[in-house]
Amino acid sequence: TTYSHLITLVDVNGVIDTSFGNNGTVILDTMNSIDEIEQSYNYICLDDDNNIVYGISNDSTVTSSIKKFNSNGILDSTR
Repeated sequence: TTYSHLITLVDVNGVIDTSFGNNGTVILDTMNSIDEIEQSYNYICLDDDNNIVYGISNDSTVTSSIKKFNSNGILDSTR
């Protein structure tokens, strides 16, 4: 079983940005167990070009991942 993380983009007023991903949300399959999720650290920020940078790390299994998404929610594979 793979467990998913969701990234939902909202504006400063809390309104979901439906132009991001699928109606405002991108689904990431990132963990293999509930224990990994409970022991993970998630990071999300915007870069200078307003692209979304998402990172996750897990101390117990030394799992880490960094993903960059364009403003429309598509994974940026150029970096």
